[in-house]
Amino acid sequence: MIFVKGHRIVKAWGMRHLTPSGPAMIRNPPATAFTPPHEEDVPAFAHDGNEVLPGEWQTGEHGERHYTTPAGSYQHGIDAAATRLGWFLKKNGINANPVDIINESIHDFNHKHTSHQDLEDKNGGDHSLPPFESMSWRKVRAGMLPPGDSTEHVSERPTKTKDGTLITSYTNKNFMPGEKNYTPNGRFIESYSIPFNFELGHILEKKYGIPWEQASDLTFVKRPYIYARETAPQGLVESSYQEHPGQVSPKEMVGAPEGYFGDQTATHTESTTHHLPDIFFYPSTKESGQKKGKKGSWDHKNGLYQAAERAITAASANIEAIPDVPATINIGSLGSPEMIQRPLREIIQTPDLRRKLIEDMANVPAMMYLFGRPGQGDFNKHFNTLMQQYGADEEGLSYDQHSQYFKPGKGGSKGKDTTAARIMGLAHKSGVSDDDPERSNLSNHPIDEKQLKAFGVTYSEGLMGQVDRFRGIIEALADHQAESNGLPVKMALGDINTQPMQGLDYSGYPQEGMDVSLDPHMDAYLHSINDFQRTSSMPVHTDELPPQGPAEMPRSATSPIPSPAGPPSPPMGSDVHSQYVGVKPLQAGFQQVRPAIGQLPPQEYRDMMDRAGYGRRTPAPSPELTSLEARSQQALSDPRQQLLSQYMKAEDAHLPVMDRVMKALEDIQLQDVAMDNLQNPNLHNANTIAKYVGLTASEVNSINHTMGDWFNIAKSYNIEPKMVKIIKSNMR
Repeated sequence: MIFVKGHRIVKAWGMRHLTPSGPAMIRNPPATAFTPPHEEDVPAFAHDGNEVLPGEWQTGEHGERHYTTPAGSYQHGIDAAATRLGWFLKKNGINANPVDIINESIHDFNHKHTSHQDLEDKNGGDHSLPPFESMSWRKVRAGMLPPGDSTEHVSERPTKTKDGTLITSYTNKNFMPGEKNYTPNGRFIESYSIPFNFELGHILEKKYGIPWEQASDLTFVKRPYIYARETAPQGLVESSYQEHPGQVSPKEMVGAPEGYFGDQTATHTESTTHHLPDIFFYPSTKESGQKKGKKGSWDHKNGLYQAAERAITAASANIEAIPDVPATINIGSLGSPEMIQRPLREIIQTPDLRRKLIEDMANVPAMMYLFGRPGQGDFNKHFNTLMQQYGADEEGLSYDQHSQYFKPGKGGSKGKDTTAARIMGLAHKSGVSDDDPERSNLSNHPIDEKQLKAFGVTYSEGLMGQVDRFRGIIEALADHQAESNGLPVKMALGDINTQPMQGLDYSGYPQEGMDVSLDPHMDAYLHSINDFQRTSSMPVHTDELPPQGPAEMPRSATSPIPSPAGPPSPPMGSDVHSQYVGVKPLQAGFQQVRPAIGQLPPQEYRDMMDRAGYGRRTPAPSPELTSLEARSQQALSDPRQQLLSQYMKAEDAHLPVMDRVMKALEDIQLQDVAMDNLQNPNLHNANTIAKYVGLTASEVNSINHTMGDWFNIAKSYNIEPKMVKIIKSNMR
C-alpha cells in the first residue's frame, strides 16, 4: 500500500520509578497490591516492580485518600484529581470543595451519556460512573483508552466492561512487536482514568468563571486521564517517551528528590559564570553588526532586561558585596558606541546607569546564563558546538557520567541551574587547564576569526576587543549575586572524577530476549478493548461480527463464465441519493456461477483465468494452486465478495491504474464503514474531530489524506482502526 506519512503520534516507552531500593522500570502492581472488594487496592505505582512499598492510608482535607510512604504520598487517580483540583481552586481564590465539583462532573457525565438516555435512573446505566466516595475508584482495573468523547450535551466514552467493572486505569498501546513506536517494555499501566474531564472543565468555566484554557492547566481536564507522575511523590514516577539507556541520565536526575542520588554537587549560574569560555562573552550580532533580538526588551515582563534588574536591585541592598572596581559601559549602541567609566557600585545604585549597564551587557550570551533562560538561543547553540569538541572525547568518563555528579542548585531558577550543571559536567569532561589548575580546558577555549565562524558568529575586530570588558563586568555581577544569596563565590573546578556514579542502573530494564509480559495475576485485572460494554462511540466489537457462512452452489461447474462487468456507472451529475457513490452491480449470470468457480480443479481454474485474460505469465510451479491462486479462487467463488473493478468510476478512466485502484479502495472502505453509523453532525471539521478522538487537527488532516488500507493506516499512526474510520467517515 501507498502511505503519506503524517505527524508522529508518540506513546510512553516505559514507566520509570525512583524507588527506595533504586531506579526501576515498572509494569504492573504485584499481586499483594490487590485486596478484597471492600478494601482499597494499593495505588498502581506504589511499588518497586517486585514488592508493594510499605505505607499507611490517610484521609486528606476533602476526603481524598493518600497511601503515605516514607517517600511521600501515592494516590489513586480520582484522589489525585481531587488533591490537585483543590490546589488549583485555592490558587485561583475559589472557595469550593473539589470533591463536590467532581461529583457534579460525574452527575453530568451520567445524565448526558448516549447509553443512558432511555433510563429513568441515569446512575444505573451501563457506563454510569459511581460517586467520588465509591470503592470502585480505588480498585486497579486496567484497559486501553477507548474511543469516545464528551461535548456540552453528549457523553459517549465507554467506562465499564460487559460485566460492570469500572476501568480505573489505562495501559499503553504500543506493546505488540511490529507496531509503530513499539516499546520493548511490553504492556504496562501508564495512567489513571478520568472520563469526566470535559464535564469538569465545563463546570469550572460556566460555574466558576475559569476560562477553558486556564482550566486546561489541569492535565486531567485537557485529557481523559491523569498522568502517573501526578499520583506519586514529586519527581519519583515518570513516563519515558522514547527509548533510553539502562542508566538514569543527568536530565532524568534533575527532578529527583533532594539527596536521592547521594553525592551530587549543587551548581548555580551565579557561582559558575567564570567557567564560561570567551565565546559566551562575545556579542551576538546580525550580519549587519546590529544586535540580535527584539527591540524594546524592557517591555517584556519575563524578559532578560527586567529579570536582570530585579535580581541586581534585590542584591544591591548588600552594598559591601558589590565589587569595588571601575567599570566601563557603553551607553550608546554596538554600532555607535559611547563609553563611560564609573565605579561598579555607583552604576548599580544609580537607576539610569543600572539600566544602561543591563542593556550593554545583554549583548552577550553570558548575561542570559546569569539572569535569563540559557537553555535556548545563542547560549544553547554555543554549548552544543562545544559539546562536539569536548563532549565527544572517548577518553575517561563520558559527558553524561561527569554530569551525574552535578545537580541544579536552589539559588536560581531550575532552568538556569540545570544549565550550570551541564556546564560543570562539560568542564570536567574537558579536563584541567595546564595553565591554571582551578580552571578547565573548556573555560580556556580560545576564540579567533576561524573559531567564531565555527560558532556561526560574525567576526569583528572591534567586538573582539570588548570581550575582556564584558567578562570583567559580568563576572563581577555574578560574584555580587552569589555572595548576596549566600552561594559559593567562583566555585572551584574541584577534583575530576575517574569512576562513574553507582546506583544508577534501572532494575527491570528490558534486555534482549527478556520476558516483559505482565505477571499472570494481572489476567484478572486487565481488559481488552472488546471487554468494554458497547456505546455509540464503539457500537460493534470484533467478536460480535456475524460468522461468514458457506455460499450455495446453484450451478454446475461446467457452466459458462459470463463477464463480471455490470452496467455502466451513472453519468456525472446524475441524482445519487447515497452518501457514497454506489458500487456497480455484477452481472446476474456471473453471480450465479461464482460458487461453482470454487469447485474447479486447479488446471480448469487456470484455463478459465487464461480465457478471461488474467492467466499466469510464467509456468505453474506445481500441479496444485499456489497460495496466491488459491486466494483468488476463494475470492471469486464467494458471491458476497465484491471486485475492485466495481468501484472504479468511469470519470477516473484518465488516471493511472494505481490511482484508480487507491480511489476504488477508498470508496470500498467508505461504503463499508457507513454501516457502522459513525457519522456525527457535531464532527464537521478537523478541529472538532481532533478533540473527539484525542489527536491534533493536523494529525486528523494527515490521516484523512493518507490513502490505503485503513487498518494499515491505523497501525502506521499507532492508533485504533476505529479512529481512522471516524476521521474518514466524517471528513469524507
